[in-house]
Formats: sequence, structure tokens, C-alpha cells
Amino acid sequence: MAASDIRRLAVTTLGLVSLLVAVDLLASALFQDATAGSALQDPRQRILWGSPYDGSPVVLIGDLVFHSYFIDTPDQALWSRLAERLGGPVFPATLNAATPRDMLSISRRVARFWSPGTTALIGIHAVHLFGPGVSEI
Repeated sequence: MAASDIRRLAVTTLGLVSLLVAVDLLASALFQDATAGSALQDPRQRILWGSPYDGSPVVLIGDLVFHSYFIDTPDQALWSRLAERLGGPVFPATLNAATPRDMLSISRRVARFWSPGTTALIGIHAVHLFGPGVSEI
């Protein structure tokens, strides 16, 4: 192999590696922008993508009963009304159609990130079955 062939191979390899790095950086930037925009999403879903403790002394954990899906305005939601009555923030860790596994995951996240003394209200529908060997619907 001639010196010019080795040089051409090195330049080509360097070019391909540079292209891969550029594509990776671009994809990373796009992904970070997408996740940063998630901060503006529905607060009822933010518990699932890693929202840390936000200072709320009260957390609602549950499914559609706490989710307040059928309301006219956000100020009618259970957490909004509770926050107004308590005079402080209430974190809505609720999801429409949450499964028992979802509620367990949310509860673990709250226990991990929220400070001791936080009040967590957990709403479990009577139709949800918990226990070993019980499959989710």
C-alpha cells in the first residue's frame, strides 16, 4: 500500500467519523429540545418523565378519579381546588386510565424525590385489583 493510499484512507476515515459525530450532536440537540418542551406539557403527565420535587407539600396520586378529566376549566380540577383551599401548591401525579403499576411507580417516585412530611393522597378505584398473580386489565 502506497503512502498516498494510506493518507486517502486516513482522510476518508476521519471524514466519516466527523460526519457521525456531527449527526450524533445534531440528534442529541434535537432530543434535548424535545424534552425541554415537555416542561410546557400537561402537568398531569410530568410525573412520568421525571419531574423532581417542586415544593408541593401535597401530592395526588391516582387514576381518572383524581385526574379530573371531565371538567370545563383547569381551575375546576381537584388539585386546583385543593391548592386554593390549602393555600399552597398541590402536585397532580394523576393519569387517566392509570394502572396499579402506574400508581406504584408514581408512589415510588414521590417517595424518592419529595421531602419527608409530604402528604400523598392516593386514589385507588375499587375495580383495580392488587396482589401477587393478579394481572392488569
